[in-house]
Amino acid sequence: MSNSIFDQLGFTTVELGEGEEIMSVEEGMTVVPIRIQGNNDSPRNLSRNVARPERMRFRGTREGYGRMTFENTDPDHDVIVPANTMVLSDQSAQDHATSEVGIVKKSSPKTFDNCCCVQQSQGGYLTADHDGHHYDVLPYQLRKALLNATLRRNTEYGKLWKHIDTFLKPIPNISHSGGHMEYFFKPYAKDLEDFAAQFEPVENQIGGVVLFGNKVVGVEIMPSVEHWEFYWKWLIRGCYGAQMMQYVLSGSIKKSQLELPRLSGDFNDVRRIIANYMESLKLQIMKALTQHTFKGSIGTGKELLKPVLLKSTKGDAGGDMIIENTQSPVYLSLVL
Repeated sequence: MSNSIFDQLGFTTVELGEGEEIMSVEEGMTVVPIRIQGNNDSPRNLSRNVARPERMRFRGTREGYGRMTFENTDPDHDVIVPANTMVLSDQSAQDHATSEVGIVKKSSPKTFDNCCCVQQSQGGYLTADHDGHHYDVLPYQLRKALLNATLRRNTEYGKLWKHIDTFLKPIPNISHSGGHMEYFFKPYAKDLEDFAAQFEPVENQIGGVVLFGNKVVGVEIMPSVEHWEFYWKWLIRGCYGAQMMQYVLSGSIKKSQLELPRLSGDFNDVRRIIANYMESLKLQIMKALTQHTFKGSIGTGKELLKPVLLKSTKGDAGGDMIIENTQSPVYLSLVL
């Protein structure tokens, strides 16, 4: 993978999965796993300094609209809040999403004040650890909007409403519009869950490259195999699955753009065809990723983990990365 985005950003211990059995395809979307190099005896993480994912707790929005509080219950390590984490709830309260990746220091809470309300006309504050909370990551289209540094740092809590409205309007069987993510996620909850279930993690998977048809649209890398096992459904269901479903429902993506090779022949031929397609797909992924050069500023403080906003020097691709000790990347979430 020389000269790929992995090399450029310093992910030297990850690789695209090998073999036809690891490529997951469903309804025009493909996920090619990114795996940590080595075998079962090798480390399953990029860092030992990131808290386990279950140590992150959502503590509500009672600090005010546009403000989400998370707590780190780990006494020794900082915890990561994945970029654009979204909380939809059955409470009579305003659903919210974060604008960027978050880092919460050990044994402490942190309130992020640049978050987005995603339920425009609903009042009320979300409480902590409610059974009716549903966690996802914002759809791809909305994450692209939040690559704008001015928008993501803006503390106006309704800043995403017009973008949500744009996401909803092309869908023919949604009669309401406005800044309400639940108008999409509630009626299609089972469809999204069934869709995401087709992409369960494989052995040593630490991330994935996501394609719509033959177009690379996302690269996700977590700090550990354990983190991917914990968060993969938030990404596949909420970010990419929701966007793919929106494209199909609205007719804004042509069926021909989603078609994959038709397989025929006896069992051995099918395996060979799939394997060959997998190899050509990997070459296509590498070609797509080398077209981007990403730039971002790394903080100079004493914090062990530092967030970086990445932007491509051409096009509107970008996302969030976390660097350990100003040199070793431990998290990546790119939308292309």
